[in-house]
Amino acid sequence: MTYKNGKILLISLVLSVFLIISHAPLFTASAQETGEPRRIAESSEVSVKPSFQTDDFVFLVKKENGEFEAAGANNIKDPVVMQGMTTAARHFSENPEFRAMLDFYKKSHEKRFDAKKKELNDKIKETEEMLAKRKISKSDARFDLNYYNQELKKISEQKAPPLAIVVGRKPEEKTSYMMASPIEFSAPSSPAARSGMKTIESPGYIMLQYDEFVSMANETTKLEGLSVLAHETGHVISNNTTYLRNVNLDYKDRNPLFLVDENLRADT
Repeated sequence: MTYKNGKILLISLVLSVFLIISHAPLFTASAQETGEPRRIAESSEVSVKPSFQTDDFVFLVKKENGEFEAAGANNIKDPVVMQGMTTAARHFSENPEFRAMLDFYKKSHEKRFDAKKKELNDKIKETEEMLAKRKISKSDARFDLNYYNQELKKISEQKAPPLAIVVGRKPEEKTSYMMASPIEFSAPSSPAARSGMKTIESPGYIMLQYDEFVSMANETTKLEGLSVLAHETGHVISNNTTYLRNVNLDYKDRNPLFLVDENLRADT
């Protein structure tokens, strides 16, 4: 090989290497678009944590003054409890059976107003009949009908509050329960909002004790904590539907209402 030919070959190799380096980002982008695996993981990628306050459920803590506030990193300092909350929130957000429970909860809340709606509709019918028989003046009938229809409108626009779960932080308190006692708490006006809080009223809540969150934080015992959470959710549903905590079911039924997996059959 002559010196001239060797020089030309060397220049060609340098140009080839330069072109490959300069077009590397394009090659990487093309590989990503076609579904080929990335060679280098992006350092900015992190696991997305579920929200502890949504339109469907909220985790709360009880303050010393008796008021309730949203639970989170600012007031839950125990990392094990935080992990247990994360497990529970993910099941409520992603598990089909827990999603079914939340849907059932919403429907049960609507039933609380069925009796009131029937009462208002009966009053409307009665007022119209009295007006037809001239047993009531038009002005009085108009006033009463306007009031009844406004109340019906309020009921139709009222949404089920999110399922409220109060986080027990005292290891000595062992028994979880559903409390059929109205509570108020503040929550973001939307799941993505961190400002613009709104006050929410709920006819009851679940008190889920410390041990249950410890169970849910451990992969080998999480089903035990999730079972308790599902059980207490059943009490909330029963309270909404019948105003009673308990409901009689055939526990030998091979098709339980909620089947989280083959190891967890919720009796609620």
